[in-house]
Amino acid sequence: MFKNDYKPRVVIVFFVFILFYLIIFTRLYILQIYGKNFFKNLANQQYLVELKTSPSRGKVYDRTGKNPLALNIQTYSAFILPKQFQEKNKTLTFLKKKLQACIYKNSKV
Repeated sequence: MFKNDYKPRVVIVFFVFILFYLIIFTRLYILQIYGKNFFKNLANQQYLVELKTSPSRGKVYDRTGKNPLALNIQTYSAFILPKQFQEKNKTLTFLKKKLQACIYKNSKV
């Protein structure tokens, strides 16, 4: 009744799986070996900038407790990451505008 009909199907399924694994391994090779330099450059562009901030100090007074010897004053800092600095003129106009606003704001206090 049933002939040995399953053997060609098994062979076809086997070759489909082999083809599937070849496609996956080829893609892995392209991503990991061939594209290594691309991903290395991408990782170098995404670096970490660490800023150390210390907590505010307490005020230091002289022995009478009336005259301050050391006070905390809030200041602003600006820095530019050299790898991300591309448009010099736009950056300069932006910094001038922001610094003038900060100076004006602090001179009112």
